[in-house]
Amino acid sequence: MKTICNLNYTTNIKKLIQTTIKQAQNNIFDTYYLIVDDPLFFEEACFNYIDTLFNIQIITYKQLITKLLSIYHINIQEYSKLDKILIIKLLIESNDNLFNTPNKIDLISELLDIYDLFYLEELDKNVLNNIPAMSKTKMETIIELYFQIKESNLNDKVFKVADLLLEQLDDQIANNHYYFITEKVLTKHHYHFVKQLSKYSDVIVLLTCNNDARDLNQPYLSYLTSETINDNHDSGYLNHLNQYTFSLQAPKYPGNNPLYTIIQTTPKA
Repeated sequence: MKTICNLNYTTNIKKLIQTTIKQAQNNIFDTYYLIVDDPLFFEEACFNYIDTLFNIQIITYKQLITKLLSIYHINIQEYSKLDKILIIKLLIESNDNLFNTPNKIDLISELLDIYDLFYLEELDKNVLNNIPAMSKTKMETIIELYFQIKESNLNDKVFKVADLLLEQLDDQIANNHYYFITEKVLTKHHYHFVKQLSKYSDVIVLLTCNNDARDLNQPYLSYLTSETINDNHDSGYLNHLNQYTFSLQAPKYPGNNPLYTIIQTTPKA
């Protein structure tokens, strides 16, 4: 698994697309997957260099999971949002619960979004020890409901659909190449899945960050502590801009570099 993490994000995307096209032309029996958030944008980018995407597929993370489930003949249908709402409604009604009120359906819809984040960030029960006193009762109830679902036999169809692949992945996908240009990999759960995938396939993860310890980079670096980060291509000018982004006394950069190389950031960062 190779992680490319530096500030030249647009340049890295362009290089990765060009390299992927060249490799795909030389290895016509391999399949190259670009896992992105906006497939149409990347299709148009690829068509700048090639007329047809023969063995290159541009898909989202969710489509990747669907394809892998199909490859391994795992036939499972994830619950719909309505199914999940009804499951949580029954759990709330089965206990003397502070959320058991006439307007609980509106609340449940919000709980679902929270539970998705809990799952993706792999929340554990230790968090119950650090809840502030003022919100303790409400937060404990929310978290306890989450673990009731997670520890029940409903778990596979509520959260764990992708997890069913973890024990199935093998050399059957050895000729596949997976290149992730998506922030989906920045959750603990998705990143663990990508690392497991890399045991059997060629995997590249492309990120934009710098190799220092400031809060700006924490969403990225917290998942990359055991990986090799390729930051050899950062220019001195980009590092200069990144260092003095919020400074009112930024010194003038001594070299000559164009302003279009300014760092690109993201909502996650």
